[in-house]
Amino acid sequence: QENERLNVARSELVKGGIYQQRSECEAAHDAYCRALEIRERVLGVAHPDTADVYCRLADLYKRNGENLQAEAYYRKAVAAVERAAATDFAKVVLCRCHTRLARLYTDLCRTAEAQEQIEMGLRLAEYEPGSSETLIKLMSSFSKTD
Repeated sequence: QENERLNVARSELVKGGIYQQRSECEAAHDAYCRALEIRERVLGVAHPDTADVYCRLADLYKRNGENLQAEAYYRKAVAAVERAAATDFAKVVLCRCHTRLARLYTDLCRTAEAQEQIEMGLRLAEYEPGSSETLIKLMSSFSKTD
């Protein structure tokens, strides 16, 4: 029965991604929330798969300009993964979250917080292809504005 529920959660994540690509943000939000509810109930909050949904919701909030909500969900994802087992997937999600928080803080001109997230992301960059380049670009943007 748990596997069936997790399959439903995966399906909701796929739907959420499709809705997000179509800019149907409310439908994407609803699908992600259904997936999150299932994963929190079945896997708990301290699980990389649950953290992945937090990260997707944060991306959606950021896309809609809801930066405080985005920050809260990125931080929730980081906290969830830090409590989870140190699997490679957990490290991927953690790196992704640090990278996206760095980008958010850069956009909000919160340089010190962005730099902290960049450093944390770089420590995990080997697990998330492309993240090193993104983090280095963000870091170099500070030296141009300082």
